[in-house]
Amino acid sequence: LSTWLPKAMADFVKVLRSEKDVKQWLPLADKEPHIVFFSDKKTTPPLMKALSIDFKGRAALGVVLAGSEELARKMGVRSRPAVIYIKDEDSL
Repeated sequence: LSTWLPKAMADFVKVLRSEKDVKQWLPLADKEPHIVFFSDKKTTPPLMKALSIDFKGRAALGVVLAGSEELARKMGVRSRPAVIYIKDEDSL
């Protein structure tokens, strides 16, 4: 059950691997706040998937997974886990 459930859950989290991904993602849900979670995991954590279901249409959730250290550094994140709020593209 613990391996099946995360795979079967709906997932509205955008995986962000590069600065280009972030810049393309921001305008898609322009009216919603953008929250980015920096994880030390290689896959989207089940908690983030659950939150993406609860907040669908109210907040855009993105995740930066392990292996994307350059993007984390560019966004000012030094350790994981971390969460940041992106107000707009200019705040990057």
